[in-house]
Amino acid sequence: MMDMIANANTMVSACQSKVLAISMLLFATATCIDAIYLPGVDPHSFRAHDVVPLHVGKLTSSAALFPMDYYGLPFCRPAAGVHHLDQNFGQLLAGDRTSTSPYELRMQQEVYCQQLCSMDLGSAQKDGTEPNTIVAAIQNAYHHHWIVDNLNSAAVMKPKNKTATNYWQGFPVGFVSAKDGLAYVNNHVNIIVTFHSEDFEPDSHRIVKFAVEPLSIKHDFAPAETKGEEGFDGVIPDQFEILNPLESSKKDSREHTTRRMTTAKGRSAQLASGPVLFTYDVIWIEDPFTRWASRWDIYMSNDDTIPFSRCWQQLFRGLVDMIVMLIMITAILCHNLQKQREQYGPILTHVATVEDSISLPEDQHWRLVCRDVFRPPPPTAALLLSAACGTGAQLFSTSSLVIIFGALGFLNPARRGSLMMGWILFFVLSGTVNGYVTARLYKTLRGGAWRWAKLTACFMLPVPAVVVFAFMDLLSWRMGSTLAVPFMSALAVCAILLAFHVMFVSAGARFGYSASPVESPMPISDVPQQIPKQPRFMNPFITTIACGIFPCTLIFAELTLILANLWKGYTNYAFGYTLMVFILFAIECAMISILVAYLQLCNRDYHWWWRSFCTAGSPVIYIFIVVIIFGTRHLGISSVEAMILYYGYMAFFSLCAFVMLGAVGFFATFWFTLKLYSTIEDADGHETSGKESELTLDKGSLHERQAVLDQA
Repeated sequence: MMDMIANANTMVSACQSKVLAISMLLFATATCIDAIYLPGVDPHSFRAHDVVPLHVGKLTSSAALFPMDYYGLPFCRPAAGVHHLDQNFGQLLAGDRTSTSPYELRMQQEVYCQQLCSMDLGSAQKDGTEPNTIVAAIQNAYHHHWIVDNLNSAAVMKPKNKTATNYWQGFPVGFVSAKDGLAYVNNHVNIIVTFHSEDFEPDSHRIVKFAVEPLSIKHDFAPAETKGEEGFDGVIPDQFEILNPLESSKKDSREHTTRRMTTAKGRSAQLASGPVLFTYDVIWIEDPFTRWASRWDIYMSNDDTIPFSRCWQQLFRGLVDMIVMLIMITAILCHNLQKQREQYGPILTHVATVEDSISLPEDQHWRLVCRDVFRPPPPTAALLLSAACGTGAQLFSTSSLVIIFGALGFLNPARRGSLMMGWILFFVLSGTVNGYVTARLYKTLRGGAWRWAKLTACFMLPVPAVVVFAFMDLLSWRMGSTLAVPFMSALAVCAILLAFHVMFVSAGARFGYSASPVESPMPISDVPQQIPKQPRFMNPFITTIACGIFPCTLIFAELTLILANLWKGYTNYAFGYTLMVFILFAIECAMISILVAYLQLCNRDYHWWWRSFCTAGSPVIYIFIVVIIFGTRHLGISSVEAMILYYGYMAFFSLCAFVMLGAVGFFATFWFTLKLYSTIEDADGHETSGKESELTLDKGSLHERQAVLDQA
């Protein structure tokens, strides 16, 4: 008895140590939420009058969802022609296409209403006719994404007579008037560049902020007499004569264009049709406080647009829930240990009489299935379960590595495409985890079709991923989007990645098959017990629906941020907070799975293998509900193609989350079951072992005892 109390105290101390370790890890992560910033390029310093390149990126829309090439619309082109910058595979998959622009910027050189070029935007907007490309882009709320010194453009807007700067989504191509319903193009931009002078070299300057204020100005213009070339061809011409000049466009003006000028009496906005003159101002502002190393901070926090106080409240609530469930599981283990020799020791492995079995309280009925709890599922189910758990372990290790490297600063917005590249790289390398877990678990479940198990692990996720990607790629080609990847390039890259994936999975499987299987603490009976009728609340559908809501309360705020990152152009790189949420969410899913499995065993239902997997993956149901709500409320999807793109990709991501969380819950439940049944001792006081204990009851007595128990 004293030994059992000592063992119980040891387990309590161990659980307390784990709680303390988890709390210290979360505290350390919290202090590192502002992750170390490791820039993608070295700082670039400019001297006065140095050329500062301005590049244009893709056009994006939260309604159409398909990004477009900037020069797919009739915008001004550089005189030397359009040149596309090199891009990595991550940028290629994301549709990021960066090109040169005709805008000329020189450090500390102000520009006042400089003429860029004139373009014919197409036919006027009329009911019953198809709108021109610019009008269609404005109606679908497309936004520009410009880049200066690897810094994204913010948008200086004036909603409801208040000036605000948005650090996401870029700035709009134009707007639709609420009065007449016509589309107006933003043909003038104020390019505002903020720089910081270096302390050790005052003549050297670094850019720390970049914003654009879009304006719509109707310029009445005519070709100047000195103009030698034909206009309206998209090439920068000689100057035009503006017939209704602003104060800023007059000769020798030193006043920048303001919104007040564009809304003065007699002025009007520029319709998105016919010949249009494009102009721009360049404004330089010195900021002595913002350093180059911290210039991305305001982008990462989206200028505190999303209140993080709500995120911290959900995180604290999740931490409390996790501690409560951990205490409950610890109490269950200690309770069973203390009762082991007090009352139920003689009937733990040898159910001698029916009366002894009936005398067990309900919270000890899990002991009655000690000979069946580790009975493997059918061969096909065992193969699929092993491959699913291996794939889930691969996804979990991939997600963990991506979040950790993001928190350390290696995956940041300055390294464009690095997040996608990191995910692909870590997924391929984690194939060893997939192969090892699949092989060893399949060996534990006494499976014999090892080659089929390895092949299933290799292609369980890549095949659906390739099918979804190929379909979406064809859809992107049809829509003329930059998301479309050339067929041969996509085929070559997919073949290379798949070959490496198969190689790493095979290597992991080789180690898994050579490792010893996990030994069950109890021997398995020859004849399985009959499972009694289960209570209504233990219905698999009810437990799956009910248990999924608890972990999801923790991630609603973070899930909204992730969706805004993916589909609305937000730049949220708070990986420290994401890491904490990820850890707590995984622990809560594991604990929910353990509690449901314990209740299931107490009701003498030993089919826990797949049920623990599905219980832990049940939060994905509510995740997808949040996806639907986000798509209807925040995106305003405008076409069937955009709906297919959004819900197709999100359904695939939800499936990946289900497999990952299911694997976490399964392994947690497996560990709990091993620990729970390893506490059982035989009548002589020795712990049972699958190698030492043998079932003493014959088949006839087992059937007889089971019938009496069911009748009682």
